[in-house]
Amino acid sequence: MFKPEDENINRSGRPKGSLNKSTIALAKVRESFADFVGFTFEQIQEDWQKLTPEQRVRYYIEFAKFCIPTMKATTHQIHQGDVPIEENRITINIVKDVHI
Repeated sequence: MFKPEDENINRSGRPKGSLNKSTIALAKVRESFADFVGFTFEQIQEDWQKLTPEQRVRYYIEFAKFCIPTMKATTHQIHQGDVPIEENRITINIVKDVHI
């Protein structure tokens, strides 16, 4: 239990920039995984070539989730005054400038 008079309490907190236990553990897991991939890279390449094109695309998309942020679907509702417009139609006019 916390006692304000306790001498063993670190009153200044963790030093700025120092890592907590979870961050250190995660870094070790990442390092171990990177070592594993590095040691088995040739085998991974051979296995990749054995996949069908469909399987390669599927796995490529799965692996990309770890490198590229996932986008969320967005929806927009257009109002004309206080009345929402229910049409699912957008008209885009493309104007091309012609320079002579």
